[in-house]
Amino acid sequence: MTINFTSNHRKTAQVTNPQQNSNLVQAQKLYGQFVNGERPEYQHDINQDPNMQQLNTLAERYKQSLSIEDKKALLNHETKILYEELEHPELTLARNYSEIEPLIDTTKTKSDVKNILTGFNLAGIDRRERNFKPFETKKSPEKIDLFNKISNYIDENSMFGPEIKIKINTIILSLKNGMYSNVNDNQNHSQLINDLKNDSNKTDSLTYLLQNAQKDEYPETTEIVNTILKDKKVKPEIKQLAVWGAGKFKSEEGFKAVKEIALNTKEKDVRLREFAIHSTALYLRQKPDEVRNIMSQIEKDGSIFAPLGRILNDKVNGNYHGQKDREFKYANVEDEEKRFIKTISNEMVKNDTPINIHKQNQLDRDLLLHKNSLLDFYSNEQKILISKDTVTKYFPSCAGKRDFAAFRLSPESGYFEDIIEGCNGENTTILNINRIGNKFEHGVIAHEFGHARNLFFNKEEHMNQIELYYSARNKKHFLDDYSESNESEYYANGCEAMASVYKPHNSLISSNPVIKGYSNTRYELMAEHPNLYKFVKETLKIARR
Repeated sequence: MTINFTSNHRKTAQVTNPQQNSNLVQAQKLYGQFVNGERPEYQHDINQDPNMQQLNTLAERYKQSLSIEDKKALLNHETKILYEELEHPELTLARNYSEIEPLIDTTKTKSDVKNILTGFNLAGIDRRERNFKPFETKKSPEKIDLFNKISNYIDENSMFGPEIKIKINTIILSLKNGMYSNVNDNQNHSQLINDLKNDSNKTDSLTYLLQNAQKDEYPETTEIVNTILKDKKVKPEIKQLAVWGAGKFKSEEGFKAVKEIALNTKEKDVRLREFAIHSTALYLRQKPDEVRNIMSQIEKDGSIFAPLGRILNDKVNGNYHGQKDREFKYANVEDEEKRFIKTISNEMVKNDTPINIHKQNQLDRDLLLHKNSLLDFYSNEQKILISKDTVTKYFPSCAGKRDFAAFRLSPESGYFEDIIEGCNGENTTILNINRIGNKFEHGVIAHEFGHARNLFFNKEEHMNQIELYYSARNKKHFLDDYSESNESEYYANGCEAMASVYKPHNSLISSNPVIKGYSNTRYELMAEHPNLYKFVKETLKIARR
């Protein structure tokens, strides 16, 4: 993510009672004029708006203290405002009129305007609800009920209607994921099982079932997985899911199938073999000697999966966690090269909180990806600031302010800047420490340094990047939603995927779009986006292994 730092800019949140707030009446009047195409002069009276007064008070307190506790209080109040405005979009317009008025032209219909204003708050809530510790919010069924209510009055005939519906469903899925380890909905699972018995080529249904069903509760799922594994006519993506499922729903048939794929160096389906290697490793308890032997063979087979085999071989032998300089070992880096990377890293990385071995290994891995550019980064005074706080610690003037960007009109604009936990601006990368080593993010430094690498592109590289991005747009084929933002994020997410050859088995697939956005590996990049893979590899001058 990039940001312009010079810009000025459990309970459901309680909503202001219109009868007790005369300012809301003024906001409704402004809203009525606005949706009719008028653009009147308007100045919001903050003295009649206690929630905004409180926001300013909390923002000023945080600017003075820069304390985590004051940031939590500020973020929680911002969340309250977002939920309030979700039910009163006229307040979004009134409170942010000077920023919003230039963004929405007079040709927009009433439904367009309402959906855009709703989208602003959904964007902010979406970011807030999936925040990392220590800023996470409480999940609750009441919030899901509210989103369902909001969804019912969204006009899908509006140009932004379908996007808003998707955003609402994304937030609901994110909230459910935060509240439940699995969804104990017997009727829903039984229906999915019946549907898949009749037609196993339902990708979304199979993904949801595999993620949420438990073997003891739903033994029929194992039967479905084994049936798909034997079906030679099933779609490739369904076969991949079944191979993944064979690791979760273990059986003799499942092990035999995934072992065969895992050891097959001629297998052309990259994702299929990636899933098979992971699933095979999960049979360690049942077949320890055989699994260890298989992982050892994959480590030494000379294929593109040797790095994954090396990691899983260490894991099944209990040697993965707590290793200092683990990534240098996996990359076969010479001592002199390791010293160079460490020296540059020590100069570039500044932190206000200790970095444990696990996070240091993640940092090393991402820096290794960019090792051929590190000297250029250092000469350009590139820095990484790692903090327990969010970005506004370093740019406190932005505390309490919202970001309304014309090129992200809806539904990706409207969040409070205090929520940003990682970004790249000019020559500085800022990250909340929980972004490093998080189970759903596996290359955040690689991503941000991808933006830095952009600065050193020659003319040909710039043209190739733009061509690849617009080719992906024409095909509507991206790694994830964030890759679609612009050519810079497209390339940076390619770098992020390139850095990751291993992720936990349970995060390799997801029916949740929020989580899927963090679920990219080098093997996914190779399999589904070969041209971007080749471009990233060439620009970073990466050897085959």
